Amino acid sequence: HHGMCQKYPLSFEKENFKILLIDLDPQTNLTQFYFDEITLSLYEFLEHNTALNKIVRPYSDNIDIIPASVKMMTKDTLDFSYILERKEYFQSLFKKYQIVIIDCPPTLNFLSRLGVMLSNFIIIPLLCEPLSYEGLAETLKTINLFKKQNSDFVEFKALINSFKTRRATIRESMLETFKTSLKDDLLKESLPDFIGVVERFATRKNIFDMYQNDAVRKIKSLFEHVEKIIYEDRGK
Repeated sequence: HHGMCQKYPLSFEKENFKILLIDLDPQTNLTQFYFDEITLSLYEFLEHNTALNKIVRPYSDNIDIIPASVKMMTKDTLDFSYILERKEYFQSLFKKYQIVIIDCPPTLNFLSRLGVMLSNFIIIPLLCEPLSYEGLAETLKTINLFKKQNSDFVEFKALINSFKTRRATIRESMLETFKTSLKDDLLKESLPDFIGVVERFATRKNIFDMYQNDAVRKIKSLFEHVEKIIYEDRGK
């Protein structure tokens, strides 16, 4: 099961799942969380057709990663046919794993569309601000367009990232707007505004091992809810 959701894969690893992480974001946040340096990235596949199995880099016994590179920014205008022609390469690789997690860029470009084409379940994080709402409409258009070419697609869900970038009154207003627009597609639980989410990049530790507080418990509850939707409610 794969999707545009950067769930903390270390919690999956503890359950002994074989996991593949794909970093489609040229900002390379996911890649930097695991590795200091990389030699090959998804750029080599996009630019030189380097085989994906040569790009996959093991992180642990259970976690493999396809890293990103800032050079992938030069590939954000490739067209739809390019995605369709190369989808089978990814699908062939996916057969080796029980879970595939894809981290997409926050913009609607070729790379995020590739993520939609490869996913069967999509999680859309939202900030309570007008720009995020405007981007949501375009994201949903993209999902509706590309899912017609993706027979594996199941559904999407949106979640609120409570990171505070706006005044409380604006956040509350936007939250009500999201609830009205998305209805049951908006998860009731949100990602809390928690410094540990940022600190984990510096420490490279699992936040569930670093902290025992309400914020971590909320994050764990959110992930358990998402897992239930994907694996139990859908019978997948």
